[in-house]
Amino acid sequence: MPIDPALFRGWHRLPGASSELLARVALEVGRPLPSEYLRLLGYMNGGEGFLGEAYVRLYSAEQLAPLNRAYGVQEWIPGHLLIGSNGGGEAIALAPDDRVVEVPFIPMDARYSRLRAPDWDSFLAAGSLPGERPEPSPAYIGKEIHEIQPLIFGGDPCDPANKAALSPEEHAPVVVWWNRRFREVAPNAAV
Repeated sequence: MPIDPALFRGWHRLPGASSELLARVALEVGRPLPSEYLRLLGYMNGGEGFLGEAYVRLYSAEQLAPLNRAYGVQEWIPGHLLIGSNGGGEAIALAPDDRVVEVPFIPMDARYSRLRAPDWDSFLAAGSLPGERPEPSPAYIGKEIHEIQPLIFGGDPCDPANKAALSPEEHAPVVVWWNRRFREVAPNAAV
């Protein structure tokens, strides 16, 4: 299916990745990537904005392997590949069977994941709602809105003092720390 530029109207996006980079990334992440997803990375190598009514941040090809390592994805949700987030506490991932799922960063546990779409084309098709879309706020482009005291540990989702805007590189070690803490207090957590 060809990329519909209208889906990404109002997005902050990067120029497309080269085919050489995409071939290298597939090797770095250690799994084949859906051809539809690779086609999107060739069109835009990461970006963020509204896809339909949902906010979506897609990592660039260069970020995929390093961020998956930094977030400890194979420790917490083996076989998954983080490809982005909703910018507000949930990662967007490709499951081992290439379904698109959303899983909280804390706890990053498959028991808490939810299906976003059965495949990449369906994920994009869900964003084809008509109408105006707001542009991303420049202050938050490239940032995760992190709950300082995570909700699963009693944090208040409505308290602005409980929120911090962190780059993925700042966010990843915090997520790993909280996920280890979660495993300590919930020793029967699924792997």
